[in-house]
Amino acid sequence: MTGLFADWRYGILLVLVFSLPVLLGDVGTVLIMIMAALVAVSAVPRFFSHHRPAPLPVWLFTCSFVLMAIALIASAREATDARFVLNFAPLLLAAPLAVAEANERPQASLNHIAILSAIGAALSLAIACVQVFVFAEARAGEHVINAIHFANIALTLGFMALVGIFTSASKWRYLLLLGPICAIVSCVLSASRGPLVGALVLFAIFFAILWFRSRRSTLLILGAGLIVGAVLFAAASAFAPTQLGRLSNAAAVIMETLMEGETGDRSTNIRLGLFAGGWAAFQDSIWIGHGWDRIIAASYPYLEPWLQDFLDARDFTYLHNDVLDFAAGAGILGVLAYLLMMVAPTIGVIVGPRDDLFLGRLYGALVLTVGFFVFGLTSRLMGHALQLTLFCMMSMVINSYGRRGAAGHAP
Repeated sequence: MTGLFADWRYGILLVLVFSLPVLLGDVGTVLIMIMAALVAVSAVPRFFSHHRPAPLPVWLFTCSFVLMAIALIASAREATDARFVLNFAPLLLAAPLAVAEANERPQASLNHIAILSAIGAALSLAIACVQVFVFAEARAGEHVINAIHFANIALTLGFMALVGIFTSASKWRYLLLLGPICAIVSCVLSASRGPLVGALVLFAIFFAILWFRSRRSTLLILGAGLIVGAVLFAAASAFAPTQLGRLSNAAAVIMETLMEGETGDRSTNIRLGLFAGGWAAFQDSIWIGHGWDRIIAASYPYLEPWLQDFLDARDFTYLHNDVLDFAAGAGILGVLAYLLMMVAPTIGVIVGPRDDLFLGRLYGALVLTVGFFVFGLTSRLMGHALQLTLFCMMSMVINSYGRRGAAGHAP
């Protein structure tokens, strides 16, 4: 970690992105944007150097921003409606990180990212324990937008910590496995079911990539993981039965929904109803959508009366599904923008220059692409300021930090 603060602006930015979002919440969004702007001051000139071509994720993020800008401006009913384009400013502000000088300093290492992420996951567990066991809150993480977002961020950090399994040669690197363990316990204490499903997918990705690195390590970690999982389940049953009770029927709810199209679970029915309404709203304005602030209003006429009454009593602005938010809010242009930003980190690693950290970069990129997609099936991520900002900044860091030589396209 000695070289992390060689560029203090970049170092503080990394701490804000990979360690503190579970604590700071939306305040962290502002701080991240400020530090990213300070980094951009020195990094932007590199875009104009013929020796520093912009990596592919920069172009994908830029195209995504342009598509959203076209859709939101075209669907605007008043001049002030165009302000929602600024919601996607992180797509542009993250771009200079790809060519920042800090990426190429000799001390720069993706191990920094793994350690900072592990610290963030441990911090999420500490926060969750204090909220549930000291302040007796029913769900941890309500200070970060809501409990679901808290769990999403905690799991992202916990699994991002495993980048170090692929990039470090230290015998202590397996301690980073505590990252996802801390994150999963935080998720249980937040009583969030959707993120827990995402955790299973991220574990599958980790083991799939680790299999190429070492089959022996894969089998050993998998076996140890099953034992730890059983211990955690027993501990949760004893110390957090209320939170575990909300999670225990997740599999039954999923199967019931897939088989019958409905379920006795109210939270799931709300999402199913919003899905149907959002899909109908999308069909009313396929190309440019209805505007970012009219997602619910456009879906409202297609909702059942009980769901309309539910929304009338609450200030809902989204459909609990990322793809539908972009579809109803910005039409096909929005869906294309969403897909471009989602695949950007992974495609950037695959087609970019190969270095000895390739497996670590690929794994980290998949955590972002797949993780945020799965999390976004049950909640808004890419349409929310903090989650979008984290995704954009993390994508550029995973693609570029610790590279040696010019960042650009593969020779």
